[in-house]
Amino acid sequence: MKKFIYKVATPFYHFGRHVAYYALLFFTHLRIHSAQCGFAIKKRKRPIKVAFMVVFESVFPLENVFRLMMEEKDFNPYIIVIPDVSRGSEHQDKTMQQTYDTLSTKYGERVLSSLVNGGFKDFCRSYDLYATMNPYSSMTHRYYRIPYLAMKGCLVFASRYFTDTGTIYSDTFNSLPALAFLWRFYAEDARDADNIRRAQPWLCWRNAVVAVGRPKMDTFKPATSCHARKCIIIAPHHSIDPIGKQRFTISNFPTYADFFLHLPKRYPSLDWVFRPHPLLFTAMVNSGRWTQVQCDAYIATMRSYANVRYEGGGEYLSTFANSDGMIQDCSSFLPEYFYTGMPQCYLLKSRETEEEQFLEYGKQLLSFTYKAYSKEDIISYIDDVVINGNDRNREERLHFSHENLMCSSRNASTAIVNDIKTAFGLIK
Repeated sequence: MKKFIYKVATPFYHFGRHVAYYALLFFTHLRIHSAQCGFAIKKRKRPIKVAFMVVFESVFPLENVFRLMMEEKDFNPYIIVIPDVSRGSEHQDKTMQQTYDTLSTKYGERVLSSLVNGGFKDFCRSYDLYATMNPYSSMTHRYYRIPYLAMKGCLVFASRYFTDTGTIYSDTFNSLPALAFLWRFYAEDARDADNIRRAQPWLCWRNAVVAVGRPKMDTFKPATSCHARKCIIIAPHHSIDPIGKQRFTISNFPTYADFFLHLPKRYPSLDWVFRPHPLLFTAMVNSGRWTQVQCDAYIATMRSYANVRYEGGGEYLSTFANSDGMIQDCSSFLPEYFYTGMPQCYLLKSRETEEEQFLEYGKQLLSFTYKAYSKEDIISYIDDVVINGNDRNREERLHFSHENLMCSSRNASTAIVNDIKTAFGLIK
């Protein structure tokens, strides 16, 4: 009898949940619209106070927007360092402190911590606008989640922190429930905007998706001076599943970890930058592959080489600009490294991986890289492409980059600032 009742009641339960969710979403959007109209009608005499909520120092795609607002009389921007609560208290505290220290060094008193007197502060209604760098509700405290802020009548905007190239992250990101509560989503281009609109039809109601470009890359400038020694970046991603579960494992670090340690010794005439994803070693521990002691030992060994610089986080575009090549499997770095004009080696598990895990746009980008399926492929890239300069893809890659990537940037941050000013009647 219980099984029968459960079977009959379950569809009604799920139907009720969907109705409640969409009703909540509908009234939240009405509140967002009302808040925007009310803000514009008031024609405030004071600058617009904007909170940029940042989890990781290295994931700040709207930093150029923040800088522009600092120079504008119409804005009063601040950075709020918010926690990553999904990976334990030790990781949370370390990440918050590192992010706060780095950003406060650059921006001084405009950087605030969300941790006040031992607890997290609710900044709702303390600001006029909120820019989030984290769309994942499960990752941060509820006070800094998009739905929480939106339901309180706060206006939240965001941009993509990575280019939409892979199937796994694309499906996960585009369909995030939290995105439906945004006031604005700033897309990279028309293709990206269309993908978001298809996944988030609620944002179409208010024309909330705006294609502007890549604000992160607005100020990127490749190095103009030559360096005496060639430099290669090693940048492994963090997506590693527990042993025996390979659904989400994109990173090739478990396969090449020892090999990466060997490269600086094999090529002492090259300089190396080891730039792991900030969550790589946390993922290695959580997946059961390594202990924290093993992670610390690995980092210590990498640091011990005279020709290696270890980067555990922070800004990375200057590292890109001063490099001659990169060995990596981080899909967000894939299009960004095109801006350097230098060749990159992209690590793939197999040719089937390329077909299964990349969108057509991602496959197009990969066609201009040097794909590696083995250690021998990586060695070939280092010897032939970087050291000997036989960059066969160079001309086609540069043409593609100028036509499809760089043409949509350089003014993205200005476009975002102007869109906000237009929305609130500051410019017509």
